[in-house]
Parts: sequence; structure tokens; C-alpha cells
Amino acid sequence: MKFKTLFLRAALLFLVAAVSLLGIFWFWQIVKKMLQIYPGIGWAAIVFGVAIYVSALLFFGAVFYAWKILNLVDQENTFSAAALVDLRRLKLFILGMAAAYACFLPAIFVVGDQEDAPGIILMFGLLVGLPLVVATFIGILEKLLQRALFLQVENDLTV
Repeated sequence: MKFKTLFLRAALLFLVAAVSLLGIFWFWQIVKKMLQIYPGIGWAAIVFGVAIYVSALLFFGAVFYAWKILNLVDQENTFSAAALVDLRRLKLFILGMAAAYACFLPAIFVVGDQEDAPGIILMFGLLVGLPLVVATFIGILEKLLQRALFLQVENDLTV
């Protein structure tokens, strides 16, 4: 089990490094380029820029709670109230990412309309849906963990 959590930690560190590098070197250039190419979408490009950085911050928060959950798995303390709280917070951060991605859509709609590229609108619509699917899965895991904790407490009371 330690090897699997080590692999997941390495993947999380790689993702954090990638998002950090993108945030430092590339995200601001996207907004700058959007304002140069499409000067009429100033407000939408600014909302896009703010949303991209907010989604990066929410991603870092989600990674923090995923890391905490991996710590609990390594300590063999998976079925605990702390794991349930961390799972709930992870779900909230991922839902926040979906909301931030939804803020991309006005700028993407304008770009897709001006470039006559409806596929880009569909692609970013799927980008909004992906964190919703992950949050739904985490919600199911949360309910299962809550039920397991209830059964664990009930079993402890019967013995």
C-alpha cells in the first residue's frame, strides 16, 4: 500500500509543479493574447484570467486535502472522522474548481463565436463537467465512509 500512496504523492507533486509553472509563465500570457486578438472582450478576458488563477488556487487546496487523505491511508487510519472531514473539503474544493471553470465560458463563447469554432465551446463545457463527475464520485465515497463509520461505531457498541 505504501508504494501506491507513494506513486500518488509523486503524481500530485508533478501536477503541482506543472500547474505552478503554467501559472507563472503561461496563464497571464493567455489573457494578454486574448486582449490583443479580441479587443472587444475586455471584461470576459479579465474574468477568464481571474478564474484561471482561482481554479489554480483551488487545485492547490484540493491537493493539500488529497495529501492529508494519503497520510491517513499510510497511517492505516482511513476509516476515521478526520478522513471524512478531509473528503468533504476535497469535494468542496473540486466543486469550486468546476465553478471557476464555468467562469471561463463567457470568454470562450465569444472566442468560439468570432472564430466560428463551436467545438471549443463544447470542449470547455466538458472541462466544466469533469470536476463535477469527480466531485460526484467523491460524494459517493463520502457517503460510503460515513456509513462505514456508523457501522464501526455500532459494532463497537455491541461488543
